[in-house]
Amino acid sequence: MIVRAAGGSVVVHEVEDFDRFRVETGLAPAVLDGELRARDAGYVIDDDSAAIAPSFIALHAGPRTKDAAWGAHMRAMVEHARRNGWFTDDGALVAHIVVGT
Repeated sequence: MIVRAAGGSVVVHEVEDFDRFRVETGLAPAVLDGELRARDAGYVIDDDSAAIAPSFIALHAGPRTKDAAWGAHMRAMVEHARRNGWFTDDGALVAHIVVGT
């Protein structure tokens, strides 16, 4: 799953791919942070990581899938992130930021 952020938009792509979770952007960290926060999508942790709200993903990706088990897959992804320390204290998933897209 890819959260793609550009000036004025934050969109979830590859909504049925639960193996690769990242943020792709061409924005500077401070601008990316503003875009994520403005949409209740999350926030930038540091130059390499962002926190993405599972509720944002569910709202913007879930309805676009044809997979009846999408919700179960999403819950499994969240639990996997929690077990591996890729989860923030405030309940967000930690995603690697890929710059230059």
